[in-house]
Amino acid sequence: MLPHEHEDGKIQGWHRGRLAAVYVRQLSRQQVLDQGESTRLQYRLADRAVALGWPACLVIVIDRVRRMFDVPSLEDMPDDLLSRIKQVADKSGFVPNIFLTLARRPAEWRAFFAYHDALMDKETPALSKGDRELIVVATSAENRCLYCVVAHGAIARIRTRNPRIADQVATDWRSAELDDRQRAILQVAVKIAVEPWAVNDEVLGSLRAHGLTDDDIWDVGSISAFFAMSNRLARLTSTMPNEEFYLLGRLPPTPSALPVTTAVLAAPPLLCHTPAGLAHG
Repeated sequence: MLPHEHEDGKIQGWHRGRLAAVYVRQLSRQQVLDQGESTRLQYRLADRAVALGWPACLVIVIDRVRRMFDVPSLEDMPDDLLSRIKQVADKSGFVPNIFLTLARRPAEWRAFFAYHDALMDKETPALSKGDRELIVVATSAENRCLYCVVAHGAIARIRTRNPRIADQVATDWRSAELDDRQRAILQVAVKIAVEPWAVNDEVLGSLRAHGLTDDDIWDVGSISAFFAMSNRLARLTSTMPNEEFYLLGRLPPTPSALPVTTAVLAAPPLLCHTPAGLAHG
């Protein structure tokens, strides 16, 4: 640690409770290849931040090759966006890329995540949180949205407690490990996503036979419509899935792992907790 990096220097304890961003700036893919040593040194700044006391989950590496719409810097983000991003980092151990990409338009960011939460953070007897995530995976696969398939596939594995289901639904939901109710839900959701002109009261009403209420049916349609927009925003902004999403929910916890409640109670406030705390992708 350098002399000016002690508690009485430039870095104070409260700094370590904030997000730390490492920007790896490259103008083209060729520069990434030609300037290998420079790139490696930039990535090492993330390790330096951890060595200086930042929890790893609060260190963000923004390393996309320059694209049409750059990710805004943390310094340019409103406080309420930064607060929400930090909450997600604390709970999940990383910041989903879509949170950073959409921050370019703060008013739309707020509306996007408010609508997301209203649709995805509730549960009814006939439409669980896991069912809602499977709708996202199935419709996003039809729309060929890599980000949403991978990110919400991870959340689906966690919420359904099934490490196989997301891959099955993304590949062929018709052959996946689904019950009749879930298969009927996905059939209607996919039709809304790709053939909305073919959806009528008869198609929607078919879900009543599987126990869905009119509000549930509305949610099926709203989730399909909302993520059709999300799929296109991910395409527009060239947003790729975080590496962390790929393994979430695939492996059982190790025998020596503490129960989640014990781990959360025992951990200091700034340490990262279970990936199950992840609410968005």
